[in-house]
Amino acid sequence: MATSTLNTHKKLLPVPMFASIHHSDPFILIERQSKQLQNDLQVLLDAQSAGLSAGLPSVSNDSFSNRSSTPTPAHLTSPRAPMTIPVRQPPKKEISLRGARRGILKTMDGLLTLKEEERRIIGFELRSRREAVREADMFVTKQRGLESALSDMQGDQETLRVENLKRESRSLEKEILQLETRLSEMKARHGQIFNEITQLQNSIDSKLSSYKESLALVRKDAQNYLATPPIQPLLVNSADKPTFYSLHPKRRTLEMAKEHWQNESMELRKRKRNVDNEISALREGGEVWHKVISTISAFEKSMQEKTSQVSEKSRNGAVDTSIPDSIVRDMNDTMRQLESNLQLAEEKNWNLLICSIGAELEAFREGRSVFMEMLGYHDNEHSGNEGLTAVGNIPEELLRVTDSLSPQPHLEVDPGEHAENPLNNDIAHLSQDGPVRTNNNDEQDQVFLFSKLD
Repeated sequence: MATSTLNTHKKLLPVPMFASIHHSDPFILIERQSKQLQNDLQVLLDAQSAGLSAGLPSVSNDSFSNRSSTPTPAHLTSPRAPMTIPVRQPPKKEISLRGARRGILKTMDGLLTLKEEERRIIGFELRSRREAVREADMFVTKQRGLESALSDMQGDQETLRVENLKRESRSLEKEILQLETRLSEMKARHGQIFNEITQLQNSIDSKLSSYKESLALVRKDAQNYLATPPIQPLLVNSADKPTFYSLHPKRRTLEMAKEHWQNESMELRKRKRNVDNEISALREGGEVWHKVISTISAFEKSMQEKTSQVSEKSRNGAVDTSIPDSIVRDMNDTMRQLESNLQLAEEKNWNLLICSIGAELEAFREGRSVFMEMLGYHDNEHSGNEGLTAVGNIPEELLRVTDSLSPQPHLEVDPGEHAENPLNNDIAHLSQDGPVRTNNNDEQDQVFLFSKLD
């Protein structure tokens, strides 16, 4: 990261003559890291979509894939050719659904840290430019003061008096030739006037020489300052138009330097406002995603407990129809909460959360349809949504549907009980193919994205 050198008096030092004005932008590293984190997010979103689609029935996966207009990557749809693994290089580990969710949280945390570092860099660059503008103003003030003093010196009373005395001296010389009787007096007067002329002229010449030398030194310092400015230019928008740094050092002026640094300060302040907005969006979005994960985890835990109850009762020969109704109600409540969070993300234009929450909501809707069909219920609430995008107003370029398979936990049920109890058979089948992903570890290690900031 290129920064300006500061001395002990907090004054910017000029860059050496041999230093190039084309240097690395301090924001290039930030942008590269941001792009890398975005790529990691895309990988995690693909892994999340793969994990969610793996838990749905095969027919539902095909229908959802046909509705999406986003092309599936070639490495996911085409049959994979045998890959040659280099020596001493382990194969790439597949990301689980739980790992994808946590990875999204950690990546959002990394984006937050990166944006805060970018804001710190912007603050440092702004301070450097304010100091440069202040020094430019100081040079302008000195230069104008010396020029004004020089102009006043050339037209003051002493200069006029010298001219008058010279004219009087010539007049007296003529009178000396005419008035021999007044020769001694006039010679004395002439000697006095000549001495005064000499003293005043020497004083004037000395003052003029001092001011001229000072003005020449200031101009030389200003030219050296402009030839090697203490601040390197930002590469942002540098290709659009020529900048102050692209001119020959002899053609640069202090006014041009001030205008350039003031324009850069305006761009930095604008970028700082954008970074502040992104930080605020990441913080709010992290809280919303944490609520979504908590809601889904609570439903999965409840689903696991209720399916366990059905299995225990079926072993005793009892049938409890209230448990499927309770599961349907829990599904509806969870979907309403997800739809509310999805609507909030759409209003805020949070594309990352729109994709993540939309994928979770789509999985719930597909699982609910399968569950209702298995139990013979009529899905009045969502029957009118067939053929529509169940995820809401999600930008199609953010949807990623993959056909990769990942293991799904399921409830182990005695085969004899399936034959005796159709209701138990349907619920056990749903636990294998539906959207319920029972994993007790999901409830033990939930990490809040902004816990370290609060």
